[in-house]
Amino acid sequence: MSAPSVIKPPARIGTQAQRLRGFTLVELLVVIAIIGILIALLLPAVQAAREAARRVQCTNQLKQLGLALHNYHDVVGSFPPGWVDSGNFGWGWNVFLFPYIEQKPLYDQLSPNSRTLIQVNNNAAAYPLLLTVIPNLRCPSDITAASGEQTVGSGANKRPVATSNYVGVRGFFNMANGDTSNNPIVDNTLNNGVLYAQSRVRFSDITDGTSNTFAIGEKGADAANLTVTPPVRAACWAGDGRIQNGNAVTSGVRGKLNQGNQNNFASFHPGGANFALCDASVRFVSENISSDNGGVDGTPVPAAPWQALFEGAPSPPSGKYAMGLYQLLGVRNDGLVTGQY
Repeated sequence: MSAPSVIKPPARIGTQAQRLRGFTLVELLVVIAIIGILIALLLPAVQAAREAARRVQCTNQLKQLGLALHNYHDVVGSFPPGWVDSGNFGWGWNVFLFPYIEQKPLYDQLSPNSRTLIQVNNNAAAYPLLLTVIPNLRCPSDITAASGEQTVGSGANKRPVATSNYVGVRGFFNMANGDTSNNPIVDNTLNNGVLYAQSRVRFSDITDGTSNTFAIGEKGADAANLTVTPPVRAACWAGDGRIQNGNAVTSGVRGKLNQGNQNNFASFHPGGANFALCDASVRFVSENISSDNGGVDGTPVPAAPWQALFEGAPSPPSGKYAMGLYQLLGVRNDGLVTGQY
């Protein structure tokens, strides 16, 4: 009879040879640190890509506005007025382009040809129309509120209106003084842009060439700009609350781009701003573009026509004015050659 077989006990699972080795705490912290560094390196690239996409969208929106200007010109025979003088608080140029940017229903309800801006503002039933947010008039990089950057009306009827980030180019001068002899409404010959008070600029008036003249630019504001006096704010589409200078719907090029001043163009895009030119093309203009106002005040003097400022006319005591490329691009008929930018 054979000897009974011996059953061997199973090997111990917990022996040193078969034990699985895990991460130590130090190794885990090192891995987490590496992942954190990679994310920190990647995040700026992601943010830059997002801003690039926003800038492209802003470019497309300005392109549509430029084409709308052309369509309006084809129908009416001129560009729309920068803003309308209706005694106080006049409609801005944006409103007249609504039929050409798929906002015909809003245009019909506003009835800008039969009702003034102040009449709509003071009408409780019609006022909400002025709060309509139009995405194509907001730069996607902008961080300002949907309304309240500009107001219309006075006293109990002073009310916020919807924000816009695109304003017309009224030319070199600020038109912000209190001297009625220099008021752009009284004497439109003092204006040299394409969108200003009561303007009716035609292609034939843009003698510098439509590809060399700004039509529409960006306007935005941030917390720092709100601390200056007067505060710099974004624009609105409804119209202007200060008929004499039109800062709510237009800006001038006397000052530098992206400089904190209510009369200047500015954007949230790093390094510059988008501009639609009169030929409906769109260019990103660097904030480092040649800019020089020759020390000329924003108020034109009737005794010294503005043309003289751009023709190198003597100006005591500094000799001759030297205008920068940025200033020349904002003027439709200075007659001077513009360089590359």
